Amino acid sequence: VWEETGLTIENPRLCGIKTWGGPEGLLEVAFLYKAEKFSGELKPSEEGEVFWAERDSLPAMQLASGMEETFRVFFEEDISELYYEKKDKNAPAGPWRYEDWQYTLQ
Repeated sequence: VWEETGLTIENPRLCGIKTWGGPEGLLEVAFLYKAEKFSGELKPSEEGEVFWAERDSLPAMQLASGMEETFRVFFEEDISELYYEKKDKNAPAGPWRYEDWQYTLQ
């Protein structure tokens, strides 16, 4: 967290996982954590700008593709997994494009 935000978090709690098919058929996994206590100040990184926002304002923001369903894992207690799979499993490998994937929330 510190490398991407400048914040040091305390007592992180795993709230879910996000998985998708990577290159050469490998499964890629991201672990999603929540934390209520932190120290430090927000700072930008190579990942991009970081900022605080009210939760209610998130749907109106232009965020990265897939953030809407990722937020559901964070905010809805009955969802703990987000799984992406290619719509066309026979399509040739190429750059990752959001519109080529479908997702399942569990």
